Amino acid sequence: MSNMKITLHESHTDTDFIGVQKITYGELKNAWDELNNNIKNDPFDSKNPPSGGYDIRNGYHCGDRDWNDWDIDFSLEAITKEIESIPEIIRAGDLEVYYNDTDANQADSDEHGILIEDGKIAAIY
Repeated sequence: MSNMKITLHESHTDTDFIGVQKITYGELKNAWDELNNNIKNDPFDSKNPPSGGYDIRNGYHCGDRDWNDWDIDFSLEAITKEIESIPEIIRAGDLEVYYNDTDANQADSDEHGILIEDGKIAAIY
């Protein structure tokens, strides 16, 4: 049996870790579901759906190096790929939801996201 990490694009179980992080695929799926419920139940979002949809923007501190990606599709697959691609344990990071208003040509934080600390999900807000 290989010690190689299994990615989203191969067969995996909910208990497999994502890349080098201490987050399992099952934990990320649960966090994603909770995040979507937070957005769905947010009175602002339900009354004012974004004309340009949502996206995810992140920033990770991993020790000597920081990682950023400002244009991640709003999907479980996209954030899973993002986490798989980080080669170091995330000391502190945030997968933050952005509300895209194409009419005003601007994007603002939706004040929802998933916080990561020491390679684990620390909070969903």
